[in-house]
Amino acid sequence: MIRRIIFIASLFVYLSGHSQTDSLKIQSIKIESNYIDIESKVPIEYKELSIDTIKLKIKRFKNKIEIVSHFNTSKSELKTEFYFKDYNLILVTLSEIGKLYKKDPAINYTEYYYNCGEIIEEVFYTILPSTAICMPIPLDTNWNLLYGFNKAFTYIFLRSYIKLLLAKTYINN
Repeated sequence: MIRRIIFIASLFVYLSGHSQTDSLKIQSIKIESNYIDIESKVPIEYKELSIDTIKLKIKRFKNKIEIVSHFNTSKSELKTEFYFKDYNLILVTLSEIGKLYKKDPAINYTEYYYNCGEIIEEVFYTILPSTAICMPIPLDTNWNLLYGFNKAFTYIFLRSYIKLLLAKTYINN
């Protein structure tokens, strides 16, 4: 019985310590990305590329690459920001603005936190229009239809799209 209690207690300590370490790493990445944003006022390079039916507008800064992708067939736009520290990827943020509300749009955010080339945390959240805050919305509502998000932007697509963008734009950084 005592062995079980010791095992469970040590497992709890290990798991809580591991989570706290990841949480501290994520907080330091957020702070670092804020500093990079403050420093990134004037782009070093600006160029436009096309990948199939996707038009890319690329702004390269010292420790950041900002890409706005315009998908011609769906008329969707996806903004991708790559943050680097000592030439190592630390954060990727993706944001899609809903097409239905122009003055006060909904925005889908996806964030991938990296450590040593591996994703350590994925964060997904949506900012709703201020007009939608008091509206009763049923739980089974399709948010893609309600706010005009592209339903093809799944987390599987976004991960593969990040790899594609890195391969096309990170050369000569």
